[in-house]
Amino acid sequence: MSMTFVVFFIIFMLLIFVFVAGIVYWAISHANKNNNEYLAFATAHGYQFDQAQGRDNYRDYSSGTMSSTLTITPTQSPYVEKYANFSYFPFGCGHERKVAYVISGNYKGKQFRAFTYHFRGNAIEGTGTAVVFNVVMIECPNTPKGQLSDKMFYENGFLCEYQHGHLNVETIHDRVNQLGNIAQGL
Repeated sequence: MSMTFVVFFIIFMLLIFVFVAGIVYWAISHANKNNNEYLAFATAHGYQFDQAQGRDNYRDYSSGTMSSTLTITPTQSPYVEKYANFSYFPFGCGHERKVAYVISGNYKGKQFRAFTYHFRGNAIEGTGTAVVFNVVMIECPNTPKGQLSDKMFYENGFLCEYQHGHLNVETIHDRVNQLGNIAQGL
């Protein structure tokens, strides 16, 4: 009887191992697909691409997890400091802030940057469960002349627009054009 139990236990453990290995493989291949999509877009248009914190093992918070406590992050990521050092929402909120898949370049005379921004929300700040944003911004040396929507802001010489979800390369050019029109008051 005990030998049968040992055999079943070993088979059960092997099935669990295969299941977990399959999940890990899927997660890594999904992250690699994102890297390849962003890199291919940047390369096709002559833009710069920085994977930043978009590694194979980065944690994806698009599932809407939210911590109920405020966590102080003693040091800020160098990628957040380099690409997302702004004071308007969604920047500076929550903790475990991350910048991933940065695409930057010049599109029709407009210097732009686009990326995915992650953070863990918390109840104290009231940031809710939406903690993954895609950001497109253009350099704008003068204050924009057009009306800014509630998901746009102007800071540090950049006109920025953010949306919920991961960056979609198919919309970057349209969003850069839209920001350029707002900057000129069209």
